[in-house]
Amino acid sequence: MISKNKLQSFISKYYLGEFNQAKWKIKDNNLSVHVGGPGLAAGVYIKDFPIKEAELGVFDSNKLQKLISITSGDLLLSTESQGALSRKLNISDANFELSYSLASPSIIPKISFYKDLDWDMELDLSRDDIDNLLKAKNALSEYNSLVIEGIKNLDGKTVCQFTFGDNTDFSSKVTYQIDGEVSDEFLMLEIPFDSHKLKEILNVNKDSDSTKFYLSSKGLGKFTFDNEDMSCVYYITRNEQVN
Repeated sequence: MISKNKLQSFISKYYLGEFNQAKWKIKDNNLSVHVGGPGLAAGVYIKDFPIKEAELGVFDSNKLQKLISITSGDLLLSTESQGALSRKLNISDANFELSYSLASPSIIPKISFYKDLDWDMELDLSRDDIDNLLKAKNALSEYNSLVIEGIKNLDGKTVCQFTFGDNTDFSSKVTYQIDGEVSDEFLMLEIPFDSHKLKEILNVNKDSDSTKFYLSSKGLGKFTFDNEDMSCVYYITRNEQVN
């Protein structure tokens, strides 16, 4: 069994409004999904998944979410197979029995996942930090520009500064600072990112028990989110077109 909320949370953490197709890999009751596209890649992992071993081709994650939305409480999951190929994912609760048609995993696009670099910045983000970053983004929601840099604040302390707003001297801006480990090489180095992607990532991970952000001067950022039985990793790349 798995709770409806947990299953929906899992899908939302990789879907992010753009990754509709996904390959669910299940081994020894551990479920993993890797998706990616221009400037963003995600990996989401669940422990103690109620299916022991399978590879499921989910062609329309949004449709699957809509099916799950009519259920409640704990869900019973099973698969129907034709040979070695899983054809259907069956989902049932106390009232409904659902059947979701699966695609062949071979038609789900393959992705190349990023590799870790030597990080120049490492931050621990609290739930308040996540909430405040989302507030800053929403205050200037029409712009997708975000600049991240290491600076020394008024107290002479090294911090990471997030600046939201149009990349001109005459536009409105919102800045937010977080304490962290920042290398001297990274001080005053401005790296632009897509704030829309940041918003999607943070919105679906507000329940995280432990959140870390890593950044390289080469323009690669990494978020990790951990809960007791679910974890996520996201890689974002610098935005070459800032507006």
